[in-house]
Amino acid sequence: MLILRRREGDSILIGDNVEIEIIHIGANKVKIGVRAPGDVRVMRKEIQAIGDENTAAATMGPDLRQFIVDRLCGKTSLNNSSERPISPMQIPRASRQKENPDPARAGTYPTTGC
Repeated sequence: MLILRRREGDSILIGDNVEIEIIHIGANKVKIGVRAPGDVRVMRKEIQAIGDENTAAATMGPDLRQFIVDRLCGKTSLNNSSERPISPMQIPRASRQKENPDPARAGTYPTTGC
């Protein structure tokens, strides 16, 4: 890893096509600008991680899907039988996926068949 010190207005060149410029240095943040050709993909690392998680979730097998449904319905327990079932409202909003984009069902979520 190359470590450089830069000031506002300074730039770093990567290859012939990519330039990274220090736009602003704040107390806890550094604002940078990236100039790159259109065919060079530039994205924040955390955005790529979210995309990887979404891809993994979309490709989970039917056994895992059924386990999740059973878990939500209280049919399966991870720890012991006295554990309360998980309510769909306990799942973070970003994890919930609407089954039907019908506006009449706005705000509803897929049924699990419990």
